Amino acid sequence: MGRFALARLLLQVLRTLRQLDRKLLLLFALSSLPACIIPVGPEFQDPPGSPNAPPQIIEADPTWGADVTGTSSARFSITVVDVNGDDLFIRWIVDGHPKESSRPQISHDELNRTVEKTVTCSQDIDDKVASRHFIRGVVADREFLTDTADLLAVTPPGLRDLATWTLNMTCPASPQ
Repeated sequence: MGRFALARLLLQVLRTLRQLDRKLLLLFALSSLPACIIPVGPEFQDPPGSPNAPPQIIEADPTWGADVTGTSSARFSITVVDVNGDDLFIRWIVDGHPKESSRPQISHDELNRTVEKTVTCSQDIDDKVASRHFIRGVVADREFLTDTADLLAVTPPGLRDLATWTLNMTCPASPQ
């Protein structure tokens, strides 16, 4: 009953006021009435994923850092894994020069992730005079950059792991 009386009183007052005064009075009256407040729920977001972990070389043959002796060739292999399930990219480096790999990329769904490289005098050794050669097997979870002098650089935010060996092999000199 009280609400109707208030409404009648407001309507009677509104008839006597000018147009602008009516709007102000109506705004004042409505602002004093209780309002329904809708609570805002919390902001939901996906939980943070696991951070990008570097790929790993879990086995190397010969063992990491070994001195290897070869006559005209030597075989190296690395077994690689990635806990994030990324595709992996392989690079072999002989005496500071990138060399062809039989498997430059490994799909994330492959179970056997062992990659081999046979270093030969005819294809991989540029300096035939030197008898000591440095070999690197590198695995990355992004592609290697090609426009930089750093042979280990990968596309950001990529990560990498590497195994190194020393190869003692004297290659016959190339005929000149």
